[in-house]
Amino acid sequence: MEVLKLFAPYGPAWLGGVLLTLVAFYFGRQFLEEYKRQNQRKGELDLKREERKQAEEDAKKAAEEAAASGTETPKENKVTKIASGFLGVVVLIALAAGGSFYAFAKQKQKKQAEKEALDPDANYTEDKGDFEIPTEDEPEDTGKEDNTEE
Repeated sequence: MEVLKLFAPYGPAWLGGVLLTLVAFYFGRQFLEEYKRQNQRKGELDLKREERKQAEEDAKKAAEEAAASGTETPKENKVTKIASGFLGVVVLIALAAGGSFYAFAKQKQKKQAEKEALDPDANYTEDKGDFEIPTEDEPEDTGKEDNTEE
C-alpha cells in the first residue's frame, strides 16, 4: 500500500504509463531478437556464398592446370559442339526453304487471283457513233416557267 501512496499524487494515469512502458519493453525485446536472427541468417548466407566462390575458383584453377599440363578436353565435348553447330545450320536452311516456299505459294496464289479477276470493262459496249446532238430550236422563256409537268 505504501507503494500506491507514493504514486497517488500522479492519479490513475500512472497505471497507463506503466502498462505502456511494459508493452514497449516487451515489443522492443521481440524486435531485438528478430533483428539478431536476421543478422545470423545473413551471415550464414554470406558464408555459403564465399564457400561457393571459393569452390568455383578452385575449379577454375584445376581446369587451368589441366590445360597447362596438356591434357585434352574430352572428345564428347568436341563432338557435341560440332553436332550443335551442324544442327544450327540445318535449322537455318530449313527456315530459308520454308520462307521461299511460302513466298512462292503466295506469288502463285496472286497470279491465279489475277487470272480469275473479272475484267472491269467486261460490260462495256463500243459506241457506234450515232449520237444525237440536241438542237436549240426553241426560244428561251424569259421569266415564266411551266409548272404543269409535275
